[in-house]
Amino acid sequence: MGRDGRRTLLVLGQTADLFIALRECLESPLLAVRWAAAGSLESSVSECVPWPWGLAIDAETVPVDALQGIASKPVLCFCLGAEPRGLPWRSFGASGWTALAAEIEARLRQVVHGLTLAPNRGTNAANGSLILSPELEALVAAYPDGVRLAPGTRETVALALRRNRAGATISLRGDDSVLAAA
Repeated sequence: MGRDGRRTLLVLGQTADLFIALRECLESPLLAVRWAAAGSLESSVSECVPWPWGLAIDAETVPVDALQGIASKPVLCFCLGAEPRGLPWRSFGASGWTALAAEIEARLRQVVHGLTLAPNRGTNAANGSLILSPELEALVAAYPDGVRLAPGTRETVALALRRNRAGATISLRGDDSVLAAA
């Protein structure tokens, strides 16, 4: 698979059909689309630097124990059909692969309080700053929903937003961290 400088969408499924379809329409400077073959999920996850930005799942069951190493990380989860049991993240669902691709594309391209995902890695602020934080990338893409961040991580991302005068901050909504206007 090889390491890639871009954020990674890891596709998990019974067959490679979803991977092939998503790679054709989503592979870009914003996103590398990679396949996790059956039985190689753990090694596929370890190839994603620093961890997968997202998972696209077309399977009724996922070996969740293979995801334990990244369970505490903010990973966006996109499910074709029903959400598999035991996932450590909330998921975005779609009934067909074109709707799933459109959901992922929209999250890659959205603008949240002047923040956008930069090509390869990082987040661009409206003032031209580039903030390198995979957690912030997840917050931008998940908006208006949030992601779970450990308190220390949340404070680090909030500090990076303040230092870069990015025009956004982090607020809490239940257990989730959510971007808000500064």
